[in-house]
Amino acid sequence: MSAWITHLILAGSWICGTSIMSILVFSSFWIGWYRLGTFFILIATRQFYPPRVRAWPRFHQFLIDLKPRNYYASAKLRFPSKKIEKKNCMLCFHPHGITSSGFTFQGVYAPELAELNISWFVARAIFWLPLFSIVSLWHGKIFSADKNTMTRYMKTRQNLGFIPGGFEEATICRFGVERVYIQNRKGFIKLALRYGYSIYPVYTFGESFAYYTFPYFEKFRLWLNKQKIPTVAFFGNPFCPFLARPNIHLLTCIGECLELPHLPEPTTAQIDHWHRAYVDALCNLFERHKLEAGYPPEASLELL
Repeated sequence: MSAWITHLILAGSWICGTSIMSILVFSSFWIGWYRLGTFFILIATRQFYPPRVRAWPRFHQFLIDLKPRNYYASAKLRFPSKKIEKKNCMLCFHPHGITSSGFTFQGVYAPELAELNISWFVARAIFWLPLFSIVSLWHGKIFSADKNTMTRYMKTRQNLGFIPGGFEEATICRFGVERVYIQNRKGFIKLALRYGYSIYPVYTFGESFAYYTFPYFEKFRLWLNKQKIPTVAFFGNPFCPFLARPNIHLLTCIGECLELPHLPEPTTAQIDHWHRAYVDALCNLFERHKLEAGYPPEASLELL
């Protein structure tokens, strides 16, 4: 039961925050943009100006102590053969899924990764959501995944964790289908080359079974993603639909280190080369562990 509490706090605050913002947007059709603008100013003032939300380590530890991974039928974390260094490492999680169970509970709130002092990066839009933004800031190590913020932390050689696929990878999520949005995601490779980072591909098997999703109008929804608008419709736990289905088996595998050279000004050809190397490493990771995850031998990873 304690594992449910963590999921209700995180997923519940996310749903509430998203709902409030959605209501404000749709309300503009009846109350007018002038009043809507006032609401946005109030929210922005509360979120981004004093009193600022500070890290709350006890709350972070409280969520970990509730053992949120016990919510699932099983949740296992696999490490690479060589120990992950405590600096200059980038952990790239796939797939995004709907609520990112792998990234959240096998990454951000995984006690096994605490000693690596990882800074976690999420979509900037998260920090516009009432409630959920506060819960995220209480963690103390969750930041906006915009270029400037990531660059600032990479200059200090801190370890990073994030989901390269972003909103688009959530949009293409289909129940039981293994898909990643990676073909045109090269910005993180450029940053890794520029600051001499090693990259670890991370894949969570079972993420695609967490929710039933709405698969239609994919191209239109991907277009909306370019405007930083998330576009997903889903159904998970029958007793609480915004929570993931609890009868799934999660297996999060951290792949072997992909050591990139330090190239302060990487060329397009160099970025393309190391991007292909990363995609190959991700595909190899999937093939290497799919049988352990209970997938059939013919299972494949779809690259978009």
